[in-house]
Amino acid sequence: MIRALVLKEVKDLLRDPRILLPFILSAVAMPVIALVILLPMQSAVQQAISGTKTVAVLDLDKTTYSQGLIRYLENNGIQVIGVTGDPQQKLQEIANSLAKQKISVLLVINRGFGAQIAEKKPAKIQLISIIEELSMFSGIEITPIQQLVNDYILSLLINGTNLTLELVKNPVNVTSVTYLSSKNLLFPYGPAFMVSFSLSALFVPLIVMGIAMTVMQMSATSMAVENEERTLETLLTLPVSSTQILVSKLLGMFIVSLVGTVFEVIGLVLYFGILSYAFSLPTPNAQTLVSMPTSLSEVVPASGIPLLALSLILSLFFYASIGVIVGALSRDVRIANTLMSPIGIIFIVPAYLIVFAPSSFYGPAVRALLYILPITQPTIMARDMIASQLPPETPVYLLASLLFSLILIYVTGKFFSLETLSTLQYRVEELASRIKRKKERHSIDTD
Repeated sequence: MIRALVLKEVKDLLRDPRILLPFILSAVAMPVIALVILLPMQSAVQQAISGTKTVAVLDLDKTTYSQGLIRYLENNGIQVIGVTGDPQQKLQEIANSLAKQKISVLLVINRGFGAQIAEKKPAKIQLISIIEELSMFSGIEITPIQQLVNDYILSLLINGTNLTLELVKNPVNVTSVTYLSSKNLLFPYGPAFMVSFSLSALFVPLIVMGIAMTVMQMSATSMAVENEERTLETLLTLPVSSTQILVSKLLGMFIVSLVGTVFEVIGLVLYFGILSYAFSLPTPNAQTLVSMPTSLSEVVPASGIPLLALSLILSLFFYASIGVIVGALSRDVRIANTLMSPIGIIFIVPAYLIVFAPSSFYGPAVRALLYILPITQPTIMARDMIASQLPPETPVYLLASLLFSLILIYVTGKFFSLETLSTLQYRVEELASRIKRKKERHSIDTD
């Protein structure tokens, strides 16, 4: 009987275009988002590398040193436009005039600039970035100009000595290496890069949360539709236990969610592939004296990948279970959708503990709980698999996670009757109404 119900559920879900459509749309949207991020970022990075080719200069010092700086900028391919005025009174007017000319950098050489250099003191200048709007990359053109000014002053300070500009700028040739004791590996990168590398573990939580929210929404919507059309009441009158009905609907939705997950994974592969195309990893120092990892399998053990994949599947099973329960307790789709947002937020919060807190922050008991709960298990497994080591009791945690979901379904099935369901649906409807009213009040107060 369960097999027939599962097949019915799968066919009903696949016939409904609203079920797989969110998976397909998100798969298409992710590479598009990557391109939207990539194009302006590439433009900004290129602009930072090349820098501005035109600089307005307000020379208040008018000494050989300040004139030398102007010539130094011109010799390095910068077009210098001289401006006049009192910066204490007309700086805003000067900047406004330059903005109309599309000039983004104003260099103010203060009085005493030459004397400060002659006395081997820090020279004071002002670099003013002229931007049209605030953005992530506003004022990035100013960096190469600042570097040229630094090079000019350094060349003056070391004039007459045996020092070179490159030596002064880089007095120590540092090769930074990191030893990861949990894996007994040496990496040819410094701590800053290793932090970025460890953040790759966040890709898995992003995948899980994106898919999980879709699976929960799909399951809740499908079950709520059963309530709207009164077909759930018909199923409860059949000679089948309520637990079997729940399990059959859950398995049907879980199978369809796995199909939809394929689209999500394809979209994420394209997303990260597009971003990886533009940004390459730092190249290791060729003269390093330590033995480095030769393949990714040395960093991420292949034995942990099947365990992580199983954890992801168990997590999806749990999220589908939550969706089925929420949908069963909702009289209609509107109520189910109202409840899914706060539930999703509650499930995301524990992931922040894993992402931002070191393992030493929580003790063995909390760590074991994070490994057992289906909502946190893939996140902590991914982080440990990349950043350290999976615990030897991982298979036990996987079994405990499955039992957790099964117990949840079993307990829910025991309360799953027409009388109890009607009472719970009424209470859930009241809760959804309160949540909706709070959102409306908040929206009115914000406006």
